[in-house]
Amino acid sequence: MWSKEMFRALADQLYGDPNLHKFIREQVIEQLRSQLELYQNYIPMSYNDYLMKMSREGEWGDHVTLQAAADRV
Repeated sequence: MWSKEMFRALADQLYGDPNLHKFIREQVIEQLRSQLELYQNYIPMSYNDYLMKMSREGEWGDHVTLQAAADRV
């Protein structure tokens, strides 16, 4: 299961600083917002509700947020 640590791990690997996890989360949410046609069919809830949920610090990442992070880089 992915966890909130996914954002810290990505920040560490991409920028060498796990404390940039908030920046990574923001970038992932921006990717999800700007490319909803790529991701919306993989979300089993309202897309806007999903974006609000994933925007919260401490919310666990999932396969969709990991894909969005990979697509953003």
